Amino acid sequence: METFTDIFSESLIKKGSLTSCEEELRELMRQIDLMVTAKKAEWENHIHAVQIQLDKKTKELEFVKVQLEQKSHEVGGLQQKVDEMEMTQRDIVTEYEEHVIHLKEEVDHLKYEHEKLQKKSSKQTTHIEKERDQVGYWDLKVVAITFFYFINFIVILLNSNHRV
Repeated sequence: METFTDIFSESLIKKGSLTSCEEELRELMRQIDLMVTAKKAEWENHIHAVQIQLDKKTKELEFVKVQLEQKSHEVGGLQQKVDEMEMTQRDIVTEYEEHVIHLKEEVDHLKYEHEKLQKKSSKQTTHIEKERDQVGYWDLKVVAITFFYFINFIVILLNSNHRV
């Protein structure tokens, strides 16, 4: 890079002589060059610092991207497990509901059979009671007839003993 001092010196060489003010100009040019060089170094340092921060942020961003991908993968795996568990749970609930329906049907059938047996038992009990009442009636008749025949037999025996 060409400096202000170099430019000024070249113009003086072409012109030839220096005036008192030219010496001051040369000093000013040298100070300007120093300030420009210092500012350039400051900017370069600033650019270097910004580049380091940018590199650091880029590395952080890459690290965060990798972590995000890992977490996303984990979330995908967990979501798949949740979906499978929900599906399994729905299957189990459906199976239990079907089993409950089957048990209800079985209970209803058993209630029906129980009512049928109760009616049959009630009819049999009524029939047995009627038969018992009838058997009791006939038993009394048989006893009465037997008693009647027994009395007649005794009377006949007594009559025959008196005739003798």
